[in-house]
Amino acid sequence: MKKTSLIIKRTLDIVLAGVLLVILAVPLAAIALLVLLDSGRPVLFVQERAGLNGRPFKIYKFRAMVQNAEKIGLGVFTEENDPRITRVGRWLRKWSLDELPQLFNILKGDMSFVGPRPTLMYQVEKYDERQRKRLLVKPGVTGWAQVNGRNSLTWPERIELDVWYVEHWSLWLDLYILFVRTPLIVLRRAGIYGQPVDEISRVSERTNGAGQGVSKDRTPDFYRTADICLVPLKDVPLFKTFIPSKIFCDHGLAAADCSSPEGRSGGYTREVWWGSYCSPGGSRFHG
Repeated sequence: MKKTSLIIKRTLDIVLAGVLLVILAVPLAAIALLVLLDSGRPVLFVQERAGLNGRPFKIYKFRAMVQNAEKIGLGVFTEENDPRITRVGRWLRKWSLDELPQLFNILKGDMSFVGPRPTLMYQVEKYDERQRKRLLVKPGVTGWAQVNGRNSLTWPERIELDVWYVEHWSLWLDLYILFVRTPLIVLRRAGIYGQPVDEISRVSERTNGAGQGVSKDRTPDFYRTADICLVPLKDVPLFKTFIPSKIFCDHGLAAADCSSPEGRSGGYTREVWWGSYCSPGGSRFHG
């Protein structure tokens, strides 16, 4: 990554975070009051996460669950109908408003607006060499994995998308994620909850929606992740194959929008992805 681009990225983080904190001062205070009246103190949820190069830092969120929620029920995991989520917390999570205190993390330099989501320290300890690449940039409030499935992705899929982001990072990609893709994800309220499982597996271990392994020598006929359908490249015209992540090319798969008739029938997507082209044979070349 070019030093000049990183300086610009940091400058944009500081300026935008500062402006938003001023503009949102009243809404932030109102949300804090709602949390306090609904479920008492503390208003903020503070937790240790892995930052740049794996260094720990304290992440801030509006508390959306009962006090000491990580010590009961599903622990650090959350599901859609989790009884630990408070009334106000459910509304905050629905619109991702619980993440707003991370503006302070950005000003402190712990985080950026765009980057891989910060994970727990014990999860980082299980990363292999390739997975650790996601730690080469500051964690973000939103990121490439967030706009391509969010919590509905499996850990290998999520990490692979983050690694792709690190390998292809640019200021233009950050702007695209932050101002084009993220608002759509928030408005659609997609991928807020995932499966409450503790799975940090190696990149070479893929799982499909039924929990079955997907290896490089066995490509499934149809593979679903969040609102992206993956279909064999041999069934997709080359000029329509624009893939967001290396994993899809490795498995000879193409992305399609599951919400469309083409996607549900195993067709191809009309959405233009920011990524790399794949040839019909599954090999990758940059476009």
